[in-house]
Amino acid sequence: MKMLLLFPSKKILCVRALLFLFSFCLFNVLNAQTVENITLKVENKPLSQVFHTITQQTGYRFSYSSQIIDMKRKISIDIQDKSLDETLELLFCDTISYKKTGKYLILFLIKENSNKNNSPDRDILLREETENIFENTKTANNDLIYNKEMFHSQKKVVSDNGIIQLNCHDSILTTKRKKKMKSFLTTISFLTLMTAYNLSAQEIISVDTVGQQKENKQDRIQEKKRAVQMSFVYPLGTSWIHSPEYVFNFSLHVIGGVTGKVKGAEWASVFNVNKYSVHGFQAAGVFNLTGVNSQTGSSKNVQLAGVFNCTPTGKSTQLAGGVNIADTGNFQSAGGVNVAKKSYTQLAGGVNITRDGLFQMAGCVNIADKSACQITAVNVTKKGRFQMGIVNVRDTADGISLGVINIVKHGGLLEAGIEGSEFIHFSVTFRSGVQKLYTVLSIGYNYSDKFGATGIGLGTAFLWKNRIGLNLELMHYQLLKDNFKAYSYNRLVQFRPLLNISIANHFKMFLGPTANLLIQSRNTMDVKLPYTIWSWNNSNTHLNFWVGVTGGLKF
Repeated sequence: MKMLLLFPSKKILCVRALLFLFSFCLFNVLNAQTVENITLKVENKPLSQVFHTITQQTGYRFSYSSQIIDMKRKISIDIQDKSLDETLELLFCDTISYKKTGKYLILFLIKENSNKNNSPDRDILLREETENIFENTKTANNDLIYNKEMFHSQKKVVSDNGIIQLNCHDSILTTKRKKKMKSFLTTISFLTLMTAYNLSAQEIISVDTVGQQKENKQDRIQEKKRAVQMSFVYPLGTSWIHSPEYVFNFSLHVIGGVTGKVKGAEWASVFNVNKYSVHGFQAAGVFNLTGVNSQTGSSKNVQLAGVFNCTPTGKSTQLAGGVNIADTGNFQSAGGVNVAKKSYTQLAGGVNITRDGLFQMAGCVNIADKSACQITAVNVTKKGRFQMGIVNVRDTADGISLGVINIVKHGGLLEAGIEGSEFIHFSVTFRSGVQKLYTVLSIGYNYSDKFGATGIGLGTAFLWKNRIGLNLELMHYQLLKDNFKAYSYNRLVQFRPLLNISIANHFKMFLGPTANLLIQSRNTMDVKLPYTIWSWNNSNTHLNFWVGVTGGLKF
């Protein structure tokens, strides 16, 4: 065995030699990609597609200013086995020149032979334009190809025909560095044999053009598809550390995993993390995190987690024990908090937060910029149609708020008052809401029989003239003993139309009749009524009806 290790057989030497020759040839093939001749045939296609085809065949990428190149311009051309120089000459017809810098073709506008165009100002503009190209040019990994200091350190020459020539190639990649890089690439080319199956994955690569970010809706990334992935915990899985680069139809993780995209289903006992988007179903014991990077489009998913769900781009249906976060929430249900830019339905044990919501129901608080319906203890919105809760807060008076306290910042009704009647001699009232529907709170006292009353009611207001209006109110009072304990089944129901007259900017005087129905339990209290128009009783309950008068001040 030792002899075999020290002196390998001829077969082993042959295999090693073949592998070395293969890696060396592979390296040369990859390097020779940039000098292939071009075959191109397009009819009425945009220039961006032509650039994309040239890049695929030669390996060169284009760098230019969007002010001199129109990527939407339609091109019809038929080229068979032409060099790069001949191809670009046919494309631009002596209007555009270029400079090869590494794997990039820097495109420049050729000046016309006129005094106007050959002016010093024109030369300065061309130089500034070139600087902007290098400052804004980025690779697929968003790294700057050139920085400004590097550009200024090189020699800039403007030739007689107006072409800006740059002598910066050697400064960017010196001969010594190129030799080291070639040695490095030759060494690692053999390792590509170990991952050859990755080369068969389907790839979708976007047109690599510079300066066209405004024209492209979004930058697409390279996609590699696989049907199934199984892992213990990232990166211990079938795709190893490369799982964030792949699109899977099904992904199963014993503990948790990281994937690029999922178009199907994903399961994990603890967590799922997706670099891009998910179209399908996700389930995790603790959390699901989707769409950290939105370059490949938005998600359309269903997420189920014990604690936390997050989909920052796209539409999502989410169920979590703790928190849900979504860009657009089709349906969100959480034990704690729901957050979404736009939501259709939010159900939470704690808090719902959205910019544009259709329906919100929570155990504590609903917060929205705009919401059609909010139901909880505290509702806060800038603009909404309906609110029901203990406290409702809104900016505008174009909806209805139904609650104990309703605060409307613009156009709402907010009034405090004092009043008295023949039965409840003195009361303090508070009205809040909007004119078409408001809430009345009242605390009063009867001095004759020494009992108190707490009341709550609803009202609506009609304004006839600038200083005259009518309020229709329906009140319900609970009668209280001297120690402020409630009497069982001793309540007063009251309907009252009240005429309002403004006596000052912030004061109103009101007066109107009241229809009163007192409901009493037998032998629980002795209340003296002013008089009775109608009465009814059985063994347990007394009913008494009469008409009275109520008046007071509001401010």
